[in-house]
Amino acid sequence: MDIYRATIAVEAILTGNKYQMPVFKTTDEILNSPWKEGQVMSDLPIRHEWVKSRKIEFSDVTIWEQIYFQPGNIGIYAAWSPYVEMYAITYNLLGHYEIYSGESAGNQVYQRAHLLGISLPVNTVWVPPSDPLLRTRQLTPF
Repeated sequence: MDIYRATIAVEAILTGNKYQMPVFKTTDEILNSPWKEGQVMSDLPIRHEWVKSRKIEFSDVTIWEQIYFQPGNIGIYAAWSPYVEMYAITYNLLGHYEIYSGESAGNQVYQRAHLLGISLPVNTVWVPPSDPLLRTRQLTPF
């Protein structure tokens, strides 16, 4: 799980003069309310890890963190509950979505967003000494 995504959910990030707080949506809200803005929460929703032996599917996720949203058109989301390396790009007017999961999912969704003309941030964060990489690394995309 990338460290930046885990950190952003706990603290706001200063961008210019605005704070970006995490926005969350349920799977039902994503599919059935494509014009509705997500909910900024003062308390984070409860999350749990994916522990099943089978591959996770879109319908297994109950809460998503919103990464990018253009009402009625397109949304990019990261799985929050269960907390797993899985991303969804939804095409709201078409009722279609693409799923990216696994170790390279972050890079794949970043590249797909780029092809769609969406610029997602790339962030550099400190990796704690307990991490075998023992260095600062760039994380893509969130």
